[in-house]
Amino acid sequence: MYFVPVNDPPLLDLTHSIRM
Repeated sequence: MYFVPVNDPPLLDLTHSIRM
């Protein structure tokens, strides 16, 4: 689990998948 800046929309999607 890790947090990414909101400046990265593509990474945000990836983090969302990991959080799920």
